[in-house]
Formats: sequence, structure tokens, C-alpha cells
Amino acid sequence: MAPRMFNTPIGFQKVTPAEAQAAFDAINAPLAANFMVHQIGDVADTLPDGPRSKLFSLRQRAADARALVLPLSDELREARLEKQRADIRLAQLKLRRGEGGPDLDDDDLQVREVRKRIAHLDSELTRLSTRAARDLIDKLVEHDEPVEVFCVHDADASGTMIFQTLQEETKARGARRINIINLGLEPWEAVEMGLEVETVEEKERLKPVADYVRERDDGPDWERWLQTNRVELNAMTTPQLLHWLDRKMAEHGGGKLIPPTHVLEQELAVRIERIVREAMTERILREANLDERITAALAAIRTPAGAALARDIARLFKRQSDREWRDLIRDVASRLAEGA
Repeated sequence: MAPRMFNTPIGFQKVTPAEAQAAFDAINAPLAANFMVHQIGDVADTLPDGPRSKLFSLRQRAADARALVLPLSDELREARLEKQRADIRLAQLKLRRGEGGPDLDDDDLQVREVRKRIAHLDSELTRLSTRAARDLIDKLVEHDEPVEVFCVHDADASGTMIFQTLQEETKARGARRINIINLGLEPWEAVEMGLEVETVEEKERLKPVADYVRERDDGPDWERWLQTNRVELNAMTTPQLLHWLDRKMAEHGGGKLIPPTHVLEQELAVRIERIVREAMTERILREANLDERITAALAAIRTPAGAALARDIARLFKRQSDREWRDLIRDVASRLAEGA
């Protein structure tokens, strides 16, 4: 597959295959630095009991789903990295002599072996992706709420089988409250859109193609086409892909969610309580002349001059070099405000 350049206003520098491989390895290497993140509070603590309980339940479901698919995600990552390395290796073998490469023919043994490896990795990625999706769907349907799953795939034989496999597995497991919706990309729409078509090596055995493709009036033609051709989703530019997704979602009800009735009632009650609480708090503070009392209290506080603060901060740094200047400001403010 030919490399693509995105419409980004940056400069490009020609590199050798070895430099490209080194850059790729560096990008995908584990991070050496250690980071420490300090979390202040929990947003759940600000919610009423009902929404807080719901949030905790959702968090637990997310953690369960993550624990379920995490081992598969590691396998997928390794397979993708190996596929990218194989793609780079193929580009190195096909690089013209004038550009520092061996310029090997398609029938060269090394080229054929790398292409065979890439085909195997494509199949493995499809298998792992489908398995991960199935397991995640199983986790999602453990509750009684209806679920819609939108399936997006490349326009190739394996892509059509992803949808069919998900659909068949869902029916086999009796998940009646889940609906698998196939968005594409389909080969006929990819060709109509004028997207780049890749030629793939034909195998001795026919690649399986989904029933919905073969059942079309022109299904046999597309089944033959998929044996040696494919179109990837990344053949679209980012604006194209977003427009395509918007159009597909609009065809299936716009993707707008109407929650269950008990969720609507709970949300309404929470919002009414919040509005009433804010209105009553504002009225009580206004009747107590809060603003005037704060203004009077601030006027009674004698604050030190900036020069005095700077002198005290310098002394603080001499005694404790790990302190910050805001530490002294905070201490002074606390001491002066205590008597207000």
C-alpha cells in the first residue's frame, strides 16, 4: 500500500528505510519517565445519593469490561505493531535502488514471504478484533437495557465477515435486547466514492465472504472482486470519514438516545432540587446582607505591603528551600482572616 500524506501544513524530510524503522521503534517503545498524578476529590462526592450510586455502578461495569478485554487489547497491540513492522519491511524490500533499496520483484522469495506474513497478520487482527467485540458485547447486555452496536469495517472479505460473525454470535447467545447494525464500509460504496483500491494476493482457497454480499443481485461479482481487492477505512481523509459516519448514523435514527423512564424521572428530580437549592441559598445570603458584611470585614483587615511580603518569602526560602512563595501568602491570609 502506498504511503499517504495528510493535508497538514508541515514540512517533509526524506529518510532512509533504516531511519524509518528506528523512528517507528522509538515511537512504540515504553515510556521511560515516571509520572505522578494527584487526584483531588471525586466528582461522585458532589452528586446526590441516586446519581452517585448509578455512577459507581457504571464505573464498576466499565472496570469489568476493561478487565475482560485488556488481555485481548495487548494481543491486538502486539499484532498491529508486528503488522506495521512487516509493512515497513516490505517497503524496504521494494525500495528502488536509486533510493538505497534492493528493488526486489514481487515474485522474489523475500517479498513473497513478507506478503504472506502480512496476510496472516491481517487475518489474526480480524480474529482478535471480532473476539474482543463479542466479549465486550456480552458484558454490555448483562443488564436489561436495550443496546445498539454499530459495526464499522474495511471493505474487504474479512470486514464483511466481522459483521456476520457478530450477528450470528449474538443470535446464538440469545441476546434479544441487542441489535447489531452494519454501517460498512462496503466495496460497492467504496468504489462509488472513488477511494483507493488495493490489490491483494489471491489465495488458493476462496476467502469467505458474508452472506449479505453474496445474496445481492450482483453478489457473485463482488465476491470475486473481494478475492483480490480491498479498500481500507483509512483510504478516506478525516473530513471524509466524519461526513461518512454522520450520514450513516443519520440513516439509523440519528443515534439519539432516549433513556428509560426511571432515568428521566430521576434526572428531573435532581435538576429541580439543584435549581431550588441554588435559588434559596441566593435568597438567604441576600437577606443576610452577606456582600456588605464581607466588604466591611475585608476593610477592617490591615494587610502587609508587598515589600514586607517579599522579605518574608526570602527568609522562608533560606529556612526551607523546598517551599513555594504561595505557601507564605496562604499562611498570612489564613492568619489575617481568622479574626474577621
